[in-house]
Order: sequence, then structure tokens, then C-alpha cells
Amino acid sequence: VVDAIAQVPTGSFGFHQNVPTEPVAITRVYVEE
Repeated sequence: VVDAIAQVPTGSFGFHQNVPTEPVAITRVYVEE
């Protein structure tokens, strides 16, 4: 799961370049969008 989330920011979420080191924050964005 971590690998998939890690590739999300640079993949579909280009606007989210400043990705926090906390997987939880990334997961929130992934679920919301």
C-alpha cells in the first residue's frame, strides 16, 4: 500500500508536489479526490 500511495503524488496528483512524509495525509487526499 505504501508503494502505491508513494507513486500517487507524482502520478495523478501533480498539484500535490509537496507531499508530507505522513502516509495518512496522502491517504486523505487520495480518498477525497
